[in-house]
Amino acid sequence: HWVDFTQLVLERDVHGDPAVVAFVFGFLDEETKKVQELQLEVAEQQKQLEQALIAADSANKAKTDFLFNMSHDIRTPMNAIIGFTNMAKKDIGNPEKVLDSLGKVQISSDILLNLINDVLDMSRIESGKVELHEEKYEFREVYDSFEPAMANLAVSKKIDLKFTIGEIRDPYIFADGPRFDRILINIISNAIKYTPKEGFVHVNAEQIDDTKPGYGNYQFTVTDNGIGMSEEFQKHMFENFSREENSTTRGIQGTGLGLALAKRLADMMGGTISCESTRGIGTTFTLVFPFRLQTEQDRAESAAEVQEFKELDLTGKRALLAEDNELNREIAVDILEEEGILVETAADGQKAVNKLRECGTDYYDFILMDIQMPVMDGYEATRTIRRLMPQLRAPIIALSANAFEEDKLKSMEAGMDAHVAKPINVKELMTALAKFL
Repeated sequence: HWVDFTQLVLERDVHGDPAVVAFVFGFLDEETKKVQELQLEVAEQQKQLEQALIAADSANKAKTDFLFNMSHDIRTPMNAIIGFTNMAKKDIGNPEKVLDSLGKVQISSDILLNLINDVLDMSRIESGKVELHEEKYEFREVYDSFEPAMANLAVSKKIDLKFTIGEIRDPYIFADGPRFDRILINIISNAIKYTPKEGFVHVNAEQIDDTKPGYGNYQFTVTDNGIGMSEEFQKHMFENFSREENSTTRGIQGTGLGLALAKRLADMMGGTISCESTRGIGTTFTLVFPFRLQTEQDRAESAAEVQEFKELDLTGKRALLAEDNELNREIAVDILEEEGILVETAADGQKAVNKLRECGTDYYDFILMDIQMPVMDGYEATRTIRRLMPQLRAPIIALSANAFEEDKLKSMEAGMDAHVAKPINVKELMTALAKFL
């Protein structure tokens, strides 16, 4: 409007009047400030839009890179699984070659499972759905649990892998064992992956000075003489999908989620991860975790549980297995029969209900229930059994690929007594069965 106002002043030939001139230019100064402020605001908005565009492009690139890496990294172990399975079939008359092929199938299967777990765990952490679940452990149980899988990986690359343990004053702790394993597995497997053949990876554990009553501080160091990391990459190594790309690392499988997941889980557990690395020389990761200590009463209860498990004899016990997938059914039957259990099967929840009604509530000692089945799923089958047969004494145990905490909660809400995730861990399954004898 100030242009129109100025034109009006000029047309009336009053621009020579000092008072009018002062008024006009004062007005113009004020309007100019407003224009300048508006220009700054527009410039700031433009800058924010440019930054948002860069961030969106970066996110899209990260997703594209992630999908590319995932495609590569899933196909790599799958190719080995298929290839070595075919080799085992071809060499069926040569036990030594068959065992070698099956060992490599197992290594590739572990790599594939770890990859899937990394992706799922990271997704759930970012959505706020992960909760820690502490259980009683003897320190060596936690420390030794990941050694076999890592040893197989190291042997395939001729890596000198050593596990040592220093002074542990308080060996009985509470920990979220599976998630702690995930942290160490990711760190150690990275060390093995990025260490050339015939190099070394050394893992050490010890208890250091305690800082909080009722807790012990445990330090773990993972040292290798591998390719190391640049200083610039170390600033970003805990970011999602972060991988240092160069001629040495190119061709090494990985999604760039291992360290990011380890860091997120360590933060949740109150632990810390630090790193020292030099390109061409090697890397040392130092992890410190505060684990809650068991009391004397906790230890006494644990000893009783261990004794009960040792004395467990499942020979002659009867189990009803509800499982629609033929291959999964065959695997579960083999595991159960290996323990001397007599197994009967049902291909869906409705057939499981029918079998129970035919045989009576005292016939089976265990009922193992898959969740996702046709006709009637495991949840509905369990609710039906609880409604029709309230006197049933046999525990109903979910045996399902639904492995998240909310899945376990749903199982309990449906009336199940326990939840065991697939792929089946034999010790975990036997422990679950033991609780009900």
